[in-house]
Amino acid sequence: MCWSKYEREQLERERREAEFEAERIRLASETPKAPEPEPEVHLGEREKELVRG
Repeated sequence: MCWSKYEREQLERERREAEFEAERIRLASETPKAPEPEPEVHLGEREKELVRG
């Protein structure tokens, strides 16, 4: 194939970007996730009244 310099550079750039993206996904999937803390439950004054009453 006879590609222009611009086309070759574009293809090389896209290939590198695809490799970087694949590496990023691989690293992200290998990293263990920290457990999320459970949210604290805050009862508003009105909710406390409803529970009591």
